Amino acid sequence: MIDRLAAGEYAIVDQATQDGMTEQFLKGAPVRWMFPDPTPATLLSQLVSANAPHPNAARLFQEWALSAEGMAEWFKYTSVLPTRPDVIDPRKAEKKDWYGQDWYADPVNLYLDYLQQPAYGDPAKPLIGQWNEIIGYQGAVK
Repeated sequence: MIDRLAAGEYAIVDQATQDGMTEQFLKGAPVRWMFPDPTPATLLSQLVSANAPHPNAARLFQEWALSAEGMAEWFKYTSVLPTRPDVIDPRKAEKKDWYGQDWYADPVNLYLDYLQQPAYGDPAKPLIGQWNEIIGYQGAVK
């Protein structure tokens, strides 16, 4: 989807990742960001298997990955914004031609209410109607 958007085959892509879009943008693709208000957000987590051969090594990696140093390093490879307030987005710090432009702004309000709903992925649940309202979809849900 992202490659087709970058090639001009699609006008919009839903559920694109920031790191995938950033890669295309830096290659010169005419992509722009738009976040609805509120912006539906997905939470990701790290887990250690109960049967991990070296669970303490995995826990140590998690501690590092969630540290300021780890998040700053992760950003170098993914362009995903750090979640820690003490980790500065290097694009902002370097004052590159990135922020403050008409083609990019961080999302303002994140929508996480759906996480409170049991079986939130079930199309019969209210999440679908809420999502349609957020993005302004007027079509019928089947």
